[in-house]
Amino acid sequence: MRGKFSCDEIKATGTSGKFQTSKLYNSTLCQQQVGYHQVVWCRLSIPKHRFLLWQAVNSQLLTRDNMLRFCVPIESLMCPICGSFAESHSHLFFDCYLSKQVMELIFDWMAFKAWPTEFAGWKVWLTSRKPGILFSITNMILAAAVYDIWRNRNRCIFDRFS
Repeated sequence: MRGKFSCDEIKATGTSGKFQTSKLYNSTLCQQQVGYHQVVWCRLSIPKHRFLLWQAVNSQLLTRDNMLRFCVPIESLMCPICGSFAESHSHLFFDCYLSKQVMELIFDWMAFKAWPTEFAGWKVWLTSRKPGILFSITNMILAAAVYDIWRNRNRCIFDRFS
C-alpha cells in the first residue's frame, strides 16, 4: 500500500481545477495492456456476447476448475457436455468434441481456417488479425459461438435437474 503522493501526481489528477479521486486511484493500479480488446468489444456483437467473450478469453468463467479453486463444492470436475475430461476453459472451448465440431463448422462456413487449437494461442490469434469489415463480422460470430457454447454447457448442468 502506498503511503504518500507527490504534489505532481495530485495535480495530474485534476481536470478544469477539480480533483478527481478516480484518476488518482487509477494511477496507482498496475494495468497490463491487452491487444485483443478490439476483438472482444466489437460493436457488432451483442453486449452479453461481448461480456462473456471477455470472461472466456481472460479465464474468468466459473468452469469447474475455477469453482474448485474458490472452494465451491461441486459433485464432479468432469465436463458436463462430454463427461470424459475435467472441465476447464481450455477443455470447454478447444478440446471438448462438441466445441471442436461447432468451431470447425463455423470456420469452414466462413472459409476461415485459422481458429487456434489450444487456449494459449487464443490471445495471439485474436491480436494477429487486421481490422476491417471481415474482422468485425468474424468477431461477432466468434462472440456468439463462445456464448452459445457456454449456454449449452449451462443447459447440460441445470436442465438435467429440472
